[in-house]
Amino acid sequence: MKSRTLGVPGRGSLLDRIRCLVFVTGAQESLYLDVSAYTSAVYEGLRNLKEGNEKQLRSGMTSDLELGWD
Repeated sequence: MKSRTLGVPGRGSLLDRIRCLVFVTGAQESLYLDVSAYTSAVYEGLRNLKEGNEKQLRSGMTSDLELGWD
């Protein structure tokens, strides 16, 4: 698999520049990679946003109850 990055040489990560509301999603399963690790890495990389209000994480393994949704 080809390696991908959200880094910009000399300018940090593209995730550091995001200031709008974000809903991060990930698949439940993958043949090639650990989905939860990659999805979580993107979520954690959104350091300028507050949890819950400005960013939410959802993967195939996350239930609606864990998110506080009915």
